[in-house]
Order: sequence, then structure tokens, then C-alpha cells
Amino acid sequence: MKKKLLLLCNDLGKSIFSHGIDILKEQYDVTMINRPQLYPTDLKSAKYSPLRLIKSLTSLYRIQKVDSDLINTIGETKFDKFLVFGYYQINAAIVRKVKHNNPNCETIIYFYDSFCRLNFSNDIKHFDKCFTFDREDAINYSIEYLPFYAEKYDNTLVTYDLCHIGSWSPGHLYRLPCLAKLSEELKKHRLTSYFKCTYYDISNFTLFRRIIFKVRAMFNKEFSLYEILFRKYKNSKILTKNRTSYEEMLAIEASSRCIVEINAQRAGLSPRVINALANGRKVIINNRCIRDEIFYDQNLVFIIDERNPTFDINFLFKESKNIDMSDLFLQNWLSIILENKFNKYTIK
Repeated sequence: MKKKLLLLCNDLGKSIFSHGIDILKEQYDVTMINRPQLYPTDLKSAKYSPLRLIKSLTSLYRIQKVDSDLINTIGETKFDKFLVFGYYQINAAIVRKVKHNNPNCETIIYFYDSFCRLNFSNDIKHFDKCFTFDREDAINYSIEYLPFYAEKYDNTLVTYDLCHIGSWSPGHLYRLPCLAKLSEELKKHRLTSYFKCTYYDISNFTLFRRIIFKVRAMFNKEFSLYEILFRKYKNSKILTKNRTSYEEMLAIEASSRCIVEINAQRAGLSPRVINALANGRKVIINNRCIRDEIFYDQNLVFIIDERNPTFDINFLFKESKNIDMSDLFLQNWLSIILENKFNKYTIK
């Protein structure tokens, strides 16, 4: 008989973890509970932001309803394992309910956002095992470090030299300016790129959203700078209102020679970086913390300054050896988290 596993994630987690869910269903009797994307961040994690306070107060009934529905879905089922996969806080009442049903249930959480952005470290005390994709958070909060999992590319043919598919927002302020400069540099060398970013289209905001954005810009430098940069880049061909599905994104990245990653200042590496390196692709990145990784190779990784993005074109065509990151492919990655398989990324 299969062990019972309770899996909690939000809409984004459900999308990017879809292949993982399929694997789990082969090994476990899986019950999924989904936390809505618009569930507000708790005040401690948001550093007691006045805007978060207002949002929490106006959403109080909805939050209670969501939590009540999640607890009712759990019912009296005795689960063997409870896995939370997300970048958000969890109501402790849900964990208590799971433990009440089965005190021996192993509770596990994997954080895939950095605490420097939203500090969800107050969730740590509720779980038996905690993993994070951010090595600095692992060190600072004494939890297990495990990079994001990798998925195997199906395609090996190169169509694009550089690729980035993501979003442009105040939290990733210099992403679009950097991509625009790289695009111009590639054209000089007759190289190709696939750069697409969804974005905050300020020009089409409703009056209410404009007011909220203006208020945030008064207190947050990233929002005020985004407004300035938006005027400059709003007609860029990189910008798109059409979201790329996770499957389509993987296919395009698989057909690219090199993946570009311009992210907020954090140590954690995104899925696109791990996927690229695990599949023998190269990476151009602004995250200097990648030098601390055991899979770092200067022939595969080029570090740039997002405010002055220049790189050696020859890097794209320099010979390099593939890195063995097979332990991060999804099946093995899940074994580390759920079956206590050896984790060589643990920071001692």
C-alpha cells in the first residue's frame, strides 16, 4: 500500500512543479491542497508594511475562509508525509491539523524564494525538515541547502544564442534594461536572441491601481525607478502581455545556446539556471554567489554587472565540459527531500 502524502502549493508552484506531482503520484497516494495566489503575505514576513496591513484587514474574511477550506479538505485523513512547496507563509493551524491526525507525520517545506525579499523564516519552527534554494538563508537560519531541481531538455538543436523568458517588475528592476543592451550587442555580431518579459503596464492601470502604485513609489525606491524606466522602455519588443506556459518556456530554453539570468539581489538560483547547467548549456548571470556552488565552472558561467552588461562573445563558443548534476534531476531531487537520500549540497 502506498504511503499517504499531503502536498500544499500555490498556483505558480502547481504549474512549475507539475512533473514533480506526476512522479509523486507514482510513489504516493497524493492529496493536493492549493493555496490561492492572492493570499496575502503575513505582516512579519512583509516587515509590517502599512500596505500589507491594509491588505490583510480587507482580506481577513477571505483568508479565514481559505484556511477553513484547506483544513476541511484534510479532514481526518492520517498522512505519512506533508510537503509544502512554495515561496509563501503557511498558517500554523494547517500543520497542527496534520499533526493532530497523525503525530508521526513527517512535515517538510521547501522554500523557493529568498528571505531577503520576504522573510518567511517564521515558518521554520512548524516543520520537521526545511530546505531552501538560497545558500545564504541556509547558513543564516541553519536549514538544509538544496538547489532547485532540474528537468531534462528534450531538444538539443540550437535556434537561439541567448534566451531569457521572465517578467519585468520593480523587484527585478534592471532585467529589461540589461536584456535590451545585450540584444543590441548580439545584433552587432549577427547573433540571435529570444528575450520576452511580461511587465507592469502602468499606462493601462485602473485608477485604483495607479493610486496604489504611486503610494508604493513614495516609500519604495524600486517602484519609483520602475516608473522612470517604464517611460523609456515601454515600446521595447522584449515586452509582452502574453504569458509563456512552463512547457513552452522549457522548449525554448532547450533550443538556446546560453540562458541569461538577471535577477534580484539574492543567493538563490532560479530553475532556468539549474536547468541550463544540468543540460550542458551556458549561463550569463548577475548573481556572484554562483561562484560558491560546487557546480560552478567559469567556462560555463559568465558573471556580468546588470547595470553595465558586457560580456565576451567568445564565451558562447568556448569549449567546455558538461557538469554532472544528475542528483538534481527531479526524481533524485525528490528522493533527497522525501527519502533522506544523501545531499551533497548540505553546507557544514
